[in-house]
Amino acid sequence: MSAGTRLSSALDGIGPYAGIAAALSIFALLSLLLTLQSRNDMLLWTGGHTIGVERGGVVRYQVDGEAYTHVPTSSPPEGARVDVYYDRSDPFTARLDSLPARLADVGMTGVPLVLGAGVLALGIRRRMRIRASDTAAGSFGTGLDPDFVRRQLAERRRPPT
Repeated sequence: MSAGTRLSSALDGIGPYAGIAAALSIFALLSLLLTLQSRNDMLLWTGGHTIGVERGGVVRYQVDGEAYTHVPTSSPPEGARVDVYYDRSDPFTARLDSLPARLADVGMTGVPLVLGAGVLALGIRRRMRIRASDTAAGSFGTGLDPDFVRRQLAERRRPPT
């Protein structure tokens, strides 16, 4: 049995749940690719880390003994120590740690994946319940009684008298 056949049989009967889960997964993948494309956003995840000090609206930090500055879009309080993430190949490119930015990145990628997995699990659970109730009902209740069908066919096949 090929992988495609196994996947097809596993998803058989869950209807729109698989489509919704796929759409959420695609959204999460696109969000992840968008984050990977943004050099500034990636600094929070892959950049070097150091501690900087804010003075007069400018954050000063050191990398390998050299001093650098960064002008943030919103200044932290005067004299505050802040986490600075910088590009290891170009320490002039830096970004301050931002909880809202991290939450947005995780929310746009992780939440749709978790929701998609939940929707898929719900669809599989629903399919299993339907199959279990069909099995419990047996052969009756899912169509006409075989003896009745046999009698009716025999009557109709008899030549007219």
